[in-house]
Amino acid sequence: MVAWDKGPFRGRDALAAERDAGARRTLVALRASDRRPPREGDEVLRNGAVVGAVTSGNFSPGLGVGIAMALVADGAAIGESLEVESRGGVRTLKVVTLPFV
Repeated sequence: MVAWDKGPFRGRDALAAERDAGARRTLVALRASDRRPPREGDEVLRNGAVVGAVTSGNFSPGLGVGIAMALVADGAAIGESLEVESRGGVRTLKVVTLPFV
């Protein structure tokens, strides 16, 4: 958190430039169609091109499927399908709203 009204501080110019340029990545929620969750570091793909990476993933006992969070360039729309390269294979996961349940 940054208090922009407190005057000069070290790194202000760099942070202001990043704020003005906008976010380069967006945190999205992903839901698998099976029990196997994506894992941290798995690559997220859109049409075969790498657009991000999974930050965390686990099995959801309440939903009965794998769930994950990922940082994705250029955002992602709710309901969009993204591929995740995990354990030597590519699977399709759906972008969903939070909370997962």
